[in-house]
Amino acid sequence: MSKDLSRLSRRRFNAMAGVALATPWAATTSAQSKKQRPAPSDRIRVGVIGLGSRGFNLLDELLKQDDVDVTVVCDVDRLHYRDNVWGKGQSFGREGAQNHVEKKGKPRPESVVDFREVCGREDLDAVVIATPDHWHALCTLTALRSGKDVYCEKPVTHWFSEGLEVCKEVKERQAVFQTGSQQRSDAEFRRAVELVRNGVLGKIERVEVGLPPGYERVIVESCVLEEMKKVAHPAETSTPQPPEVGTRIRHEPD
Repeated sequence: MSKDLSRLSRRRFNAMAGVALATPWAATTSAQSKKQRPAPSDRIRVGVIGLGSRGFNLLDELLKQDDVDVTVVCDVDRLHYRDNVWGKGQSFGREGAQNHVEKKGKPRPESVVDFREVCGREDLDAVVIATPDHWHALCTLTALRSGKDVYCEKPVTHWFSEGLEVCKEVKERQAVFQTGSQQRSDAEFRRAVELVRNGVLGKIERVEVGLPPGYERVIVESCVLEEMKKVAHPAETSTPQPPEVGTRIRHEPD
């Protein structure tokens, strides 16, 4: 496969991931599903870093593409349920993602804790980054410097200087990079900006911003809880429960 075709294929991958909640490529996906699955040399090998709810949204979109293989998943948590009752509802984290991929009929991906292991792999073409915001710049720059194309969730960086460094790396390496900033590019948001800037709404006196609530439960790895329970109550074998709200457990990557 030529370099140009390879880059074009990767561009298409990033475009699909960048609008994960929209469906402008639905017709393309439908048409592709009727064709024979592309040969391994024509498929894009992807690693996903960050496996919370947004990471799972992106994972689902990747799994719909016949020419994308999710090879490895990465998160500091092996398993968690976010703010849900432990063991109830959708499971997240590395193990949750592996199980999710298998349920979709795809091969079970490898699992790692350290994002640097993902970025350094020679068998990957691209990396999807859906970590908490303060990790975006470091993960993105590490992936770019390792020769990977990157899709990174919004906001890409915390500091303007970090954004400049990302732009520099993308340009120097001629990499494919995209971020999901739908609220900057979607038509309805652009329309709202135009209405305000053109005075259609008059003088704006007050702006209210709504954000999702935080999580009441502290998220910890079930394996850490299991080890704690073994030490405290060796004879018990019941499923571990998360600690009470406010309890914090520090653990190093395994």
